[in-house]
Amino acid sequence: MAFTYEVVDVVTYEEKLYLEGHLIRRWFDGMAAELQTAISTEAPLNKRPNKHPGEPPVGSLKAGITADTDLTGPHSLEATIRSSAYYTMYVIGGTAPLIIARGAGGLFATKGASFSLPAQPWIKAMRTQKISGQEANDFMLRGYEIVASRHEALG
Repeated sequence: MAFTYEVVDVVTYEEKLYLEGHLIRRWFDGMAAELQTAISTEAPLNKRPNKHPGEPPVGSLKAGITADTDLTGPHSLEATIRSSAYYTMYVIGGTAPLIIARGAGGLFATKGASFSLPAQPWIKAMRTQKISGQEANDFMLRGYEIVASRHEALG
């Protein structure tokens, strides 16, 4: 007597693969965690001690980088990498040489440049200060490119 086995149907509902804990979502969450790690590794570390009270502690830029993932549709996921440091855009874009001076109402504004610094408690005591500027450091793009080189889906 001969036995035969036959698989009649296998049905997969791919929408479930995108849900929390399922195959595609686990892969995507892992990739977002890789992005967070790579970007955090590429972020510069301010090694100087704080000169003024109220300055963010050393390492705030690296420590403030987070990654979140969301299901945005039945077949789409979105990863968001954030930096909570208020000065992130100054690091990424760089700054031009500036002269800051006390403005109306205690606010500070630039003279002869289209860039402004947020008012900070330690700046209020200074009448005028020249800041030489800093070169752009796009650590987020470098971190993304490192991970994209390993994941074709990002390329």
